[in-house]
Amino acid sequence: MIKSFLKKLCFALVLFLLCVSFCGCEEKQTTTVLNPTEKFFVNDFADIIDSSSEEQIQFLGERLYSDTTAQAVLVTVKNLDGKDINSFAIELAREWGIGSADKNNGVLLILALEEREVRIEVGSGLEGALTDVKTGRILDLYGMEHFRKDEFSQGLFSVYNSIVNEIYIEYGLALSEDYVPVDQRENNRTQDEEFDIARIILIVAVLIIALYLGKKNGGRGGHSGGIPFFFFGGPGVYRGGRGGGGFSGGGFGGFSGGGGGFSGGGSGRKF
Repeated sequence: MIKSFLKKLCFALVLFLLCVSFCGCEEKQTTTVLNPTEKFFVNDFADIIDSSSEEQIQFLGERLYSDTTAQAVLVTVKNLDGKDINSFAIELAREWGIGSADKNNGVLLILALEEREVRIEVGSGLEGALTDVKTGRILDLYGMEHFRKDEFSQGLFSVYNSIVNEIYIEYGLALSEDYVPVDQRENNRTQDEEFDIARIILIVAVLIIALYLGKKNGGRGGHSGGIPFFFFGGPGVYRGGRGGGGFSGGGFGGFSGGGGGFSGGGSGRKF
Protein backbone atom coordinates (compact mmCIF):
# COMPACT_ATOMS: atom_id res chain seq x y z
CA MET A 1 0.00 0.00 0.00
CA ILE A 2 2.88 2.36 0.82
CA LYS A 3 4.48 1.64 -2.54
CA SER A 4 1.19 2.37 -4.28
CA PHE A 5 0.84 5.67 -2.37
CA LEU A 6 4.42 6.70 -3.24
CA LYS A 7 3.83 5.92 -6.90
CA LYS A 8 0.68 8.07 -6.91
CA LEU A 9 2.54 10.86 -5.09
CA CYS A 10 5.42 10.75 -7.59
CA PHE A 11 2.97 10.78 -10.48
CA ALA A 12 1.17 13.78 -8.98
CA LEU A 13 4.46 15.66 -8.51
CA VAL A 14 5.55 14.96 -12.07
CA LEU A 15 2.17 16.12 -13.36
CA PHE A 16 2.40 19.28 -11.25
CA LEU A 17 5.92 20.08 -12.53
CA LEU A 18 4.78 19.54 -16.11
CA CYS A 19 1.85 21.93 -15.58
CA VAL A 20 4.13 24.61 -14.08
CA SER A 21 6.58 24.22 -16.94
CA PHE A 22 3.79 24.43 -19.51
CA CYS A 23 2.32 27.55 -17.92
CA GLY A 24 5.73 29.17 -17.87
CA CYS A 25 6.21 28.44 -21.55
CA GLU A 26 2.81 29.86 -22.36
CA GLU A 27 3.65 33.04 -20.46
CA LYS A 28 6.86 33.47 -22.40
CA GLN A 29 5.08 32.92 -25.68
CA THR A 30 2.44 35.58 -24.97
CA THR A 31 4.88 38.21 -23.69
CA THR A 32 5.30 41.00 -26.24
CA VAL A 33 8.91 41.94 -26.88
CA LEU A 34 9.53 44.93 -29.16
CA ASN A 35 12.98 45.62 -30.51
CA PRO A 36 13.68 48.94 -32.23
CA THR A 37 14.13 48.93 -35.97
CA GLU A 38 17.41 49.94 -37.54
CA LYS A 39 15.96 53.41 -38.17
CA PHE A 40 15.20 53.72 -34.42
CA PHE A 41 13.39 57.07 -34.74
CA VAL A 42 10.47 55.52 -36.67
CA ASN A 43 9.09 52.11 -35.67
CA ASP A 44 5.82 51.50 -37.48
CA PHE A 45 4.88 48.06 -36.16
CA ALA A 46 1.19 48.73 -36.92
CA ASP A 47 1.99 49.59 -40.55
CA ILE A 48 -0.11 52.77 -40.65
CA ILE A 49 2.43 55.40 -41.80
CA ASP A 50 3.06 56.04 -45.48
CA SER A 51 6.64 55.93 -46.75
CA SER A 52 6.87 59.68 -47.41
CA SER A 53 5.83 60.63 -43.86
CA GLU A 54 8.13 57.97 -42.46
CA GLU A 55 11.10 59.44 -44.35
CA GLN A 56 10.25 62.96 -43.17
CA ILE A 57 9.93 61.87 -39.53
CA GLN A 58 13.21 59.96 -39.76
CA PHE A 59 14.90 63.04 -41.19
CA LEU A 60 13.60 65.20 -38.33
CA GLY A 61 14.71 62.66 -35.74
CA GLU A 62 18.22 62.34 -37.16
CA ARG A 63 18.63 66.10 -37.41
CA LEU A 64 17.36 66.65 -33.86
CA TYR A 65 19.77 64.05 -32.53
CA SER A 66 22.66 65.58 -34.45
CA ASP A 67 21.85 69.11 -33.26
CA THR A 68 21.01 68.42 -29.60
CA THR A 69 21.71 64.74 -28.67
CA ALA A 70 17.97 64.53 -27.80
CA GLN A 71 16.08 61.57 -29.22
CA ALA A 72 12.43 61.67 -30.24
CA VAL A 73 11.20 58.17 -31.12
CA LEU A 74 7.89 57.25 -32.78
CA VAL A 75 6.34 53.83 -32.22
CA THR A 76 3.05 52.44 -33.51
CA VAL A 77 1.71 49.09 -32.30
CA LYS A 78 -1.35 47.06 -33.26
CA ASN A 79 -2.28 46.61 -29.59
CA LEU A 80 -0.93 47.04 -26.07
CA ASP A 81 -1.04 43.33 -25.19
CA GLY A 82 -3.49 43.98 -22.37
CA LYS A 83 -1.48 46.77 -20.70
CA ASP A 84 -2.50 50.38 -20.21
CA ILE A 85 -0.69 52.78 -22.50
CA ASN A 86 1.06 54.64 -19.64
CA SER A 87 2.76 51.48 -18.38
CA PHE A 88 3.49 50.21 -21.86
CA ALA A 89 5.07 53.52 -22.93
CA ILE A 90 7.31 54.04 -19.90
CA GLU A 91 8.49 50.42 -19.93
CA LEU A 92 9.34 50.64 -23.62
CA ALA A 93 11.08 54.01 -23.24
CA ARG A 94 13.21 52.71 -20.39
CA GLU A 95 13.97 49.42 -22.14
CA TRP A 96 15.13 51.20 -25.28
CA GLY A 97 17.01 53.84 -23.28
CA ILE A 98 15.72 56.72 -25.41
CA GLY A 99 17.84 59.86 -24.95
CA SER A 100 21.29 60.25 -23.41
CA ALA A 101 22.08 58.86 -19.96
CA ASP A 102 23.51 62.14 -18.66
CA LYS A 103 20.75 64.44 -19.99
CA ASN A 104 17.71 62.12 -19.99
CA ASN A 105 16.54 63.99 -23.07
CA GLY A 106 14.39 61.38 -24.77
CA VAL A 107 10.76 61.49 -25.91
CA LEU A 108 8.56 58.59 -26.99
CA LEU A 109 5.47 59.16 -29.14
CA ILE A 110 3.41 55.96 -29.20
CA LEU A 111 0.09 55.12 -30.86
CA ALA A 112 -1.90 51.93 -30.20
CA LEU A 113 -4.20 51.13 -33.11
CA GLU A 114 -6.75 48.73 -31.59
CA GLU A 115 -7.10 50.67 -28.32
CA ARG A 116 -7.16 53.96 -30.29
CA GLU A 117 -4.87 55.68 -27.84
CA VAL A 118 -1.85 57.90 -28.26
CA ARG A 119 0.69 59.12 -25.71
CA ILE A 120 3.76 61.34 -25.46
CA GLU A 121 6.21 59.98 -22.85
CA VAL A 122 8.82 62.55 -21.80
CA GLY A 123 12.28 61.90 -20.39
CA SER A 124 12.99 63.45 -17.00
CA GLY A 125 15.47 65.91 -18.49
CA LEU A 126 12.84 67.46 -20.79
CA GLU A 127 9.86 67.57 -18.43
CA GLY A 128 10.38 71.30 -17.89
CA ALA A 129 10.18 71.99 -21.63
CA LEU A 130 7.49 69.43 -22.45
CA THR A 131 5.15 69.62 -19.48
CA ASP A 132 2.08 67.43 -19.09
CA VAL A 133 -0.09 70.39 -20.10
CA LYS A 134 2.00 71.22 -23.16
CA THR A 135 2.17 67.64 -24.43
CA GLY A 136 -1.59 67.43 -24.07
CA ARG A 137 -1.98 70.63 -26.07
CA ILE A 138 0.35 69.27 -28.76
CA LEU A 139 -1.85 66.19 -29.16
CA ASP A 140 -5.01 68.33 -29.20
CA LEU A 141 -3.68 70.90 -31.66
CA TYR A 142 -1.84 68.70 -34.10
CA GLY A 143 -3.08 65.14 -33.77
CA MET A 144 -6.61 64.47 -32.55
CA GLU A 145 -8.48 65.76 -35.60
CA HIS A 146 -6.37 63.50 -37.85
CA PHE A 147 -6.45 60.46 -35.56
CA ARG A 148 -10.25 60.49 -35.33
CA LYS A 149 -10.36 60.31 -39.14
CA ASP A 150 -7.70 57.56 -39.25
CA GLU A 151 -5.30 59.99 -40.94
CA PHE A 152 -2.40 58.54 -39.01
CA SER A 153 0.44 59.67 -41.28
CA GLN A 154 -0.62 63.32 -41.17
CA GLY A 155 -1.39 63.31 -37.45
CA LEU A 156 1.79 61.54 -36.36
CA PHE A 157 3.98 63.72 -38.54
CA SER A 158 2.37 66.92 -37.23
CA VAL A 159 2.67 65.84 -33.59
CA TYR A 160 6.24 64.63 -34.07
CA ASN A 161 7.21 67.87 -35.81
CA SER A 162 5.79 69.87 -32.91
CA ILE A 163 7.72 67.77 -30.36
CA VAL A 164 10.96 68.31 -32.27
CA ASN A 165 10.44 72.06 -32.51
CA GLU A 166 9.55 72.40 -28.83
CA ILE A 167 12.82 70.62 -28.02
CA TYR A 168 14.64 73.06 -30.32
CA ILE A 169 13.13 75.91 -28.30
CA GLU A 170 14.56 74.34 -25.12
CA TYR A 171 18.00 74.25 -26.70
CA GLY A 172 17.72 77.76 -28.14
CA LEU A 173 17.91 76.63 -31.77
CA ALA A 174 16.06 77.72 -34.92
CA LEU A 175 12.64 76.25 -35.60
CA SER A 176 11.16 74.71 -38.73
CA GLU A 177 9.63 77.12 -41.20
CA ASP A 178 6.08 78.25 -40.33
CA TYR A 179 6.06 76.50 -36.94
CA VAL A 180 4.29 78.48 -34.22
CA PRO A 181 5.29 77.47 -30.66
CA VAL A 182 2.49 76.03 -28.54
CA ASP A 183 2.82 78.77 -25.91
CA GLN A 184 2.56 81.46 -28.59
CA ARG A 185 -0.51 79.82 -30.08
CA GLU A 186 -2.09 79.90 -26.62
CA ASN A 187 -1.22 83.59 -26.21
CA ASN A 188 -2.61 84.44 -29.64
CA ARG A 189 -5.83 82.59 -28.89
CA THR A 190 -6.17 84.36 -25.52
CA GLN A 191 -5.62 87.76 -27.15
CA ASP A 192 -8.20 87.01 -29.85
CA GLU A 193 -10.71 85.83 -27.24
CA GLU A 194 -10.12 88.98 -25.19
CA PHE A 195 -10.63 91.10 -28.31
CA ASP A 196 -13.89 89.28 -29.12
CA ILE A 197 -15.16 89.78 -25.56
CA ALA A 198 -14.33 93.50 -25.71
CA ARG A 199 -16.11 93.81 -29.06
CA ILE A 200 -19.23 92.06 -27.69
CA ILE A 201 -19.30 94.47 -24.72
CA LEU A 202 -18.97 97.41 -27.10
CA ILE A 203 -21.80 96.11 -29.31
CA VAL A 204 -24.09 95.67 -26.30
CA ALA A 205 -23.28 99.19 -25.10
CA VAL A 206 -24.03 100.65 -28.56
CA LEU A 207 -27.32 98.74 -28.73
CA ILE A 208 -28.41 100.07 -25.34
CA ILE A 209 -27.53 103.65 -26.31
CA ALA A 210 -29.23 103.30 -29.70
CA LEU A 211 -32.41 101.90 -28.15
CA TYR A 212 -32.43 104.65 -25.53
CA LEU A 213 -31.97 107.41 -28.12
CA GLY A 214 -34.55 105.83 -30.41
CA LYS A 215 -37.12 105.71 -27.66
CA LYS A 216 -36.34 109.26 -26.59
CA ASN A 217 -36.58 110.68 -30.10
CA GLY A 218 -39.40 108.43 -31.28
CA GLY A 219 -41.94 111.28 -31.44
CA ARG A 220 -39.64 113.75 -33.18
CA GLY A 221 -40.06 113.30 -36.91
CA GLY A 222 -40.23 109.53 -36.75
CA HIS A 223 -36.47 109.26 -36.43
CA SER A 224 -35.22 106.18 -34.64
CA GLY A 225 -31.73 105.49 -33.43
CA GLY A 226 -29.66 103.60 -35.95
CA ILE A 227 -27.49 100.63 -35.01
CA PRO A 228 -23.98 100.73 -36.45
CA PHE A 229 -23.82 97.23 -37.92
CA PHE A 230 -20.16 97.59 -38.88
CA PHE A 231 -19.42 96.41 -35.35
CA PHE A 232 -20.55 92.95 -36.45
CA GLY A 233 -17.35 92.36 -38.38
CA GLY A 234 -15.75 89.04 -39.29
CA PRO A 235 -14.46 86.71 -36.63
CA GLY A 236 -11.10 87.24 -34.95
CA VAL A 237 -8.09 85.84 -36.74
CA TYR A 238 -6.63 82.75 -35.11
CA ARG A 239 -3.02 82.40 -35.92
CA GLY A 240 -1.01 79.25 -36.12
CA GLY A 241 0.12 76.63 -38.55
CA ARG A 242 1.72 73.26 -38.90
CA GLY A 243 5.42 73.06 -39.44
CA GLY A 244 7.20 70.80 -41.85
CA GLY A 245 7.37 70.34 -45.60
CA GLY A 246 10.27 70.21 -48.01
CA PHE A 247 12.12 67.35 -46.34
CA SER A 248 14.30 64.75 -47.96
CA GLY A 249 14.88 61.20 -46.78
CA GLY A 250 17.16 60.37 -43.87
CA GLY A 251 20.75 59.39 -44.46
CA PHE A 252 22.03 56.48 -42.40
CA GLY A 253 20.59 53.84 -40.07
CA GLY A 254 21.81 51.93 -37.06
CA PHE A 255 20.73 54.29 -34.28
CA SER A 256 20.14 53.17 -30.70
CA GLY A 257 19.19 54.60 -27.33
CA GLY A 258 21.73 56.17 -25.02
CA GLY A 259 20.26 55.09 -21.68
CA GLY A 260 17.94 58.01 -20.96
CA GLY A 261 15.70 57.95 -17.88
CA PHE A 262 11.93 58.37 -17.65
CA SER A 263 9.80 59.14 -14.60
CA GLY A 264 6.29 59.16 -16.08
CA GLY A 265 5.96 62.67 -17.46
CA GLY A 266 3.78 63.30 -20.48
CA SER A 267 0.18 63.07 -21.67
CA GLY A 268 -2.13 60.68 -23.49
CA ARG A 269 -5.40 60.83 -25.36
CA LYS A 270 -8.09 58.44 -26.59
CA PHE A 271 -9.45 59.02 -30.07
